[in-house]
Amino acid sequence: MPLGRLDEASGLIYQASGDPSDPTVIYLPGVHGDWTAQGQVRPILNCDFHFVETAYPRVEFWSIEDFGHALNGLLQQLGIESAHVVAESFGSLVGWQFGITHPERFRSLTLVGGFSRAPRFRMASAAASALNSIPTWLLETGIDTYVAGKAILGQTRDAFETGAYPASRTERGKRAVSNRMKIIQRSDFREHLETIEFPVRYIGGARDIVVPVRREIATLDASLPEHCQFESELIPGAPHTLIATHPEQTAGRIARWLRATEDAITQGQLPGSRSDASNS
Repeated sequence: MPLGRLDEASGLIYQASGDPSDPTVIYLPGVHGDWTAQGQVRPILNCDFHFVETAYPRVEFWSIEDFGHALNGLLQQLGIESAHVVAESFGSLVGWQFGITHPERFRSLTLVGGFSRAPRFRMASAAASALNSIPTWLLETGIDTYVAGKAILGQTRDAFETGAYPASRTERGKRAVSNRMKIIQRSDFREHLETIEFPVRYIGGARDIVVPVRREIATLDASLPEHCQFESELIPGAPHTLIATHPEQTAGRIARWLRATEDAITQGQLPGSRSDASNS
């Protein structure tokens, strides 16, 4: 099981599905750190794409630059020249970092409840401090209770040998999550948005109380260059965790964006677009 390597891994952990000869889509998870919520999304995205889902190792001191280096290392490991990136919440920061340093490896960036700066003033820092004060056993009990409650509502989460959300479990996992929350508080990519070279899309929940999605969409719409062909959509009634709560709507919209973007790339209709296969 790939997630069994969370403690020993020095880079991103991954699992892949779909045809490796198809264009690659990389999923970057939120602060929770793994693909627990991808069960209903996976069969939609791996129909037309080589779908690579990542998880963050239980590393406590990575910087956002380290996350970007890890993503580049994964692409090199898999022999993938360029890929579409779907970045959820915290994963959007990894996407921005990687896109600024390696724009040639991006085919597009789709943000799912993402952001270019800390969503709420000092919220992530306060959450990190609170997390560090919670006993590990209580955190894991809380995760299990949360997952059980969502299952009653029909919102399934993948379970693993150690339970759902394994990247957030154990003392090391808790500290790794806390570190990611601190990274959120320190990050602000707004000044770099005008340098972005690839297509950018945004999908969010209209009832998101974690990220001010309308503010974020307005920022991206005003700051991204025209050649990014920025588009956005809010799903009515959806919260921040829209991948888990509205998987068909979320993944369906992402898939349509990706197919349209891939068609434009292969036809040379995007500035700097590549006509070669993403896995070559």
